[in-house]
Amino acid sequence: AFVLATVAGHLFGFHAARAIDEGAQKLKALVAQVNLIAMAADDADVSATAEALDQFVSEAATGAFNSGLAASDIAFVADLARTLQTEYNPAAVAQAAEQRLRLAYEETSRPVDTIRHQAKTVTVGTSRPEDALTTSLRKALAEIGLADSRMSFDHRKTLAVISRLVADVRFAALIDITAQEGATTGVVAAHSEASGALSAYLTPSPLLGALGAAADDNEVVCGFLGNGPVIVVPVKGTDYAQTEHLLCLGVELVAHASREQKISAMNALGTYKPKLREWQQSLGDEAQGALDRQISRETPVTVVFRPSAVDLSALEASERQSA
Repeated sequence: AFVLATVAGHLFGFHAARAIDEGAQKLKALVAQVNLIAMAADDADVSATAEALDQFVSEAATGAFNSGLAASDIAFVADLARTLQTEYNPAAVAQAAEQRLRLAYEETSRPVDTIRHQAKTVTVGTSRPEDALTTSLRKALAEIGLADSRMSFDHRKTLAVISRLVADVRFAALIDITAQEGATTGVVAAHSEASGALSAYLTPSPLLGALGAAADDNEVVCGFLGNGPVIVVPVKGTDYAQTEHLLCLGVELVAHASREQKISAMNALGTYKPKLREWQQSLGDEAQGALDRQISRETPVTVVFRPSAVDLSALEASERQSA
């Protein structure tokens, strides 16, 4: 009986969460319109945006968002609608408001994934400590208003493993992506710190390098943006069906880490096994021991961001002779 009661409870929660997510879709459209005004885009329409904000407040007055938004969020939307129409510089108003509006959107866009996580917790068990993001990464996500539930379970787990090697997060950015005419473009939607490496994406631009690889393969990618190392993570949209954003984290890694931590990072990124197969062609049964010892000598930056540099030529002379 308790199994049926649990399933019924989760089904009720799931459908309630879907109702809240319908409101998130409306907020998502408002966020996009305000973002256009903030960028002073040619297709920005201040009057239409203010009217849409007023309509949202009117729906809220009927109780449509009682379960998803605080009264302060509704008051903020109402004040934004009024200010946009009276201020002489609507772009500045939109720039100041878009972060708060995005946070409100995140509050209403996570319920379905939360219910799914609760169901998994009941049937499988709670998350293990090693799957938790470090404090510095959680802080970076909070600064751009991104809930970690917007990542898939596998992508979040990969990021958690890599985060054990992160000493500092230099910047975090959420990039909206759009596929059109065979190319994928991206534009910065929110960021924590100004970064020259992201300047090319302040307006919609083709995704290149690590950003392009993450969008194409829908996988976590560690690479470089300019001269700095970045971790790029796909982020799903409100329907949780496809990737609509990329999380870009500019990071500095620790100078030293244990061999186990570095191997775990390679396994999470899918680079350890191919490297082992490559070494086995030359070293046979001795390959794994030799590779693990070489990984222990390499820096975390090399292992995570330049795994191709962990090759046989890097073996110490004594290792090559014994092999």
